Amino acid sequence: MPEKIVTRSRTKEYAREYARKWRAQHPERSRANVRNSRNRHPEGVRERSRRYYAKNRAKVIARTSAYKKKNKEKHNAHYAVTVAIWKGKVKRPDHCSMCGKKCKPQAHHHKGYALEHRFDVIWLCSVCHGAVELALKMLAP
Repeated sequence: MPEKIVTRSRTKEYAREYARKWRAQHPERSRANVRNSRNRHPEGVRERSRRYYAKNRAKVIARTSAYKKKNKEKHNAHYAVTVAIWKGKVKRPDHCSMCGKKCKPQAHHHKGYALEHRFDVIWLCSVCHGAVELALKMLAP
């Protein structure tokens, strides 16, 4: 009986398929592994983002433009806060106002994005901000 020849491409295909199945069977562990890897190697994440943007610049710009058109009020509110921080009119604190964690907090527009509430924000760390947004999504009809 002739010996079965295993080529490198077949091995790679098998490994990819195996990894795909494992991620499907263990979604929480898979997400935790990715999160840990990104935390350990942030420079790799930035480099991959740069490479993706360089290859897909037109696609990224189109997606961003579509988001801005769809969420005009939201985008304008975010941009207004960003500009106010740059100009020194609004000071970003160095801690989360919910959990007290020392970080670079994100502005959460808790009263909406309308013009009169544009600068009415709560400063939250990324974890607390995600939790608040998720809770709001779940409460929405």
